[in-house]
Amino acid sequence: MLGTSWNKCALIVVVLSIILLSSCIGDGQDSNSQYGVVYGDSYLDNSDVVCKVGNLEITRKQMDMRFEELPVKLQKRFSGENWQRRFINFMVEEALLVTKCVDEKIINDPLVQRNLISQRRYLLAEGYKNVKLFDDLIIDEQQLHDYYRANKDLFVNMGAMNVRHIECLDESSANKAWEKLHETGKRSKFPYVCAKFSVNEKSIINAGDLGWFNKGGYIPLVEDGKNFSNFIWGWEVGLHEPVKIGNKWHIIEVLRVQSDQQQTFAEARDKIIVDLTPMAQEKIMREFLEIAKAETEISFYHELKIGGGLTAEDLFRSGMAAVEAETRIDYFNLILQDYPDDPYAAKSLFMMANLQIDRWGDIVSARAFLNKLINQYPESEMVDQAQYMLDNMTRQEFRTPTSIEELRK
Repeated sequence: MLGTSWNKCALIVVVLSIILLSSCIGDGQDSNSQYGVVYGDSYLDNSDVVCKVGNLEITRKQMDMRFEELPVKLQKRFSGENWQRRFINFMVEEALLVTKCVDEKIINDPLVQRNLISQRRYLLAEGYKNVKLFDDLIIDEQQLHDYYRANKDLFVNMGAMNVRHIECLDESSANKAWEKLHETGKRSKFPYVCAKFSVNEKSIINAGDLGWFNKGGYIPLVEDGKNFSNFIWGWEVGLHEPVKIGNKWHIIEVLRVQSDQQQTFAEARDKIIVDLTPMAQEKIMREFLEIAKAETEISFYHELKIGGGLTAEDLFRSGMAAVEAETRIDYFNLILQDYPDDPYAAKSLFMMANLQIDRWGDIVSARAFLNKLINQYPESEMVDQAQYMLDNMTRQEFRTPTSIEELRK
């Protein structure tokens, strides 16, 4: 029997999830019905068979599709000369696990079945989101510009320094090197003094040049590079007297300095899209679920019935007391679901908008919550505050209130 630990069957479960999916795919190609559809996409495949593992055939198309499924890091492993031969061997080893799991009835083990069901559920939900909901996702330019204006501090090219150093074991050696640098003649130039006095074998090769680094950045050529870069950050260009950093003494010459530079919108645009995409997807999901719940009969029973014995005020207080932002959102959503006509529903939307900005910087979702508040609860005392936030949230100096009472003041 299979062990009770998930770790012992994780690989088999991931592979076998494909087998379980074959039960709901339809009437696609299934040349290996004994094992279900193990590779490919279940559609007709007329490509050549390139390998056979027992009774399981692997075609050229299936091989290509399996390669596409790999994480980028693993794809790099199977590159270069004879990559296909090495990759098919990888598939053979994988196929042996699959076929043995089916042949020896391990597939019927409750733990494997449970994880197959879990994988299938996850893949179906993700499939609907990615194929149906998010396929044509486009973030409009106005949203991109609004996010850029409200979060300019996120789009800055960090300042950098380029320095060279002479590393010594003690202060006496560092002082001698310092004196040598102030003599005249060719042998007093920095590269010569570095070669004579520095004990850092790595940086001597580059005449002491440590390259470019940011504040607190990693410098591979010195011990504790983070402490080193923090220590000298802000120094002016020029040669500086010996200092002790960590266990070593250094003579440091700052060669060049680059200050922080604000990125233009064009420079930041790709990163803004990356930042906003999860927020836009969350908004689409919210709208989809709202419509789907309205169109679907959903019933709760026993202690899970609507309200669950708690009033809207009880739920709101619990939400405000929760530490995690996600937990707060859950409580406020319960109010919207169970008590849509209660005054606390409008307050919940308002607080959800605040959380979107404070916790995730999500202006798109915050705007959606505030507009919903104004449109669905026009008589609410929260409308003026919601409109104020809509008018001002894209200003860089805008700070959302921590509570309704603070905003009122």
